[in-house]
Amino acid sequence: MCLCFSGCSIIRKIETAFNEIETDNDYVNNMCHEIVRCFDERDTSSLKDLFSLNIRNEYDLDLQIAYAFSLYNGISESYYVTQKGWAGGYKDGIFFDKHFTPVIKEIVTDEGEIYSINYLTYYIFEEDKGEIGITALGLVDEDGKEIARIGKE
Repeated sequence: MCLCFSGCSIIRKIETAFNEIETDNDYVNNMCHEIVRCFDERDTSSLKDLFSLNIRNEYDLDLQIAYAFSLYNGISESYYVTQKGWAGGYKDGIFFDKHFTPVIKEIVTDEGEIYSINYLTYYIFEEDKGEIGITALGLVDEDGKEIARIGKE
């Protein structure tokens, strides 16, 4: 018995998967860069805009961001990003929930401080579009202790 498969559809699926991964990586990398830039420049307005509409309406982000900025000393000189993969769900090939929980690690500042920033962001959330964006962000010190929280606890 000889089985023969057409590789064209498989190749297209693989290409689509790789393109999606690249798009996901770009999304995460760009957002991480913007978060660090906001901390470096103390840009409250731009950081606030990254949060979901629901979080902007439910929490005093100005107060939470001001507190986080007060604990962040210096301007970043280096950092790297981990945990870029997505979680969520899809049905019939269509996402109804897609979120990321990246960690911006070893943010070394020009004042010799070291921080990490972790956050949860929804890219797709069909049940409530108001959840799209960052819902929680934590500023973590060198010892791994969260020193500030913005958004959900």
